[in-house]
Amino acid sequence: MVSPAIVALAILTFLGKWNDYLWPSMLLTRTEVMPIMVVLPTLNTGNSQWSTPWELVMAGCVIVTLPLIIVFFIFQDQFMSSVTIGAVKE
Repeated sequence: MVSPAIVALAILTFLGKWNDYLWPSMLLTRTEVMPIMVVLPTLNTGNSQWSTPWELVMAGCVIVTLPLIIVFFIFQDQFMSSVTIGAVKE
């Protein structure tokens, strides 16, 4: 009975840690060890002020969202059952 709530908590915790931006950007100085969410805004800086490498920015967005979609599809049943626990009336 508790497993859907634990899975929902795990998914939301994973999502919060994956999207964490402030703490790694303050602590890390080398770009080799920075997480993708910290590096993604720097992809927009091109060589010129007028050109933006959109293919690089979009590829970075796909790389960022792909693990979240995979985790959601793996735990989809448990997550949806935890959302509908309070909605069922007997």
